[in-house]
Amino acid sequence: MLDSTNNFIYGIGGRLSLESYLTEHLVFIVHGQLRFLLNNHIGVSHALLGFGIRFNF
Repeated sequence: MLDSTNNFIYGIGGRLSLESYLTEHLVFIVHGQLRFLLNNHIGVSHALLGFGIRFNF
């Protein structure tokens, strides 16, 4: 939420990704993201984590 005095949210973020080949065509992926936001009422830091599998032809 924004207050009426200052409508600008600022911060910094970063992302990290890791890929590992399980076989010649099958890849396991893990990625994470962190956001550090100031001047908001919801919270200061937000983290995301995901994983997946990719098949390369």
